[in-house]
Amino acid sequence: LYREFRAQDKYSPLAVEGVLLEMLAEMSRRRELPASSRVPRWLERAREILHTNANRTPTLSEIAAEVGVHPVHLAHEFRKFYRASVGEYARNLRIEAACREVAQSELPLSQIAANAGFYDQSHFSNAFKRYTGMTPAQFRSSARTH
Repeated sequence: LYREFRAQDKYSPLAVEGVLLEMLAEMSRRRELPASSRVPRWLERAREILHTNANRTPTLSEIAAEVGVHPVHLAHEFRKFYRASVGEYARNLRIEAACREVAQSELPLSQIAANAGFYDQSHFSNAFKRYTGMTPAQFRSSARTH
């Protein structure tokens, strides 16, 4: 992570994000949620906010203010209950929406990437492939044959 942070080239943000996601995924796998735990109502509301704003993800501070908790507490509890960071969860929502759009529309992939709130088509394609195991073009082709 430090090496990628210091590289400071045009790929650094993507590389740093990828390394962080891998680290977070590994940490998430190591923590199991107690079966008796119940999701707090405010946390369910935070999740609803993400679903409502899937294309324009609010900041962690905005969500925390809306549900009345500290951002650090929100981040910790969100990961604990949903086994993903708020950012990962929001990204997955955007990818799921993009999957539907890729499969059901003829829009160019660059337009779908923009609609889903990705910085550019490359970032979209990388995130899409991490989530689905296929590029958007492969996914579209596969959806057309089924």
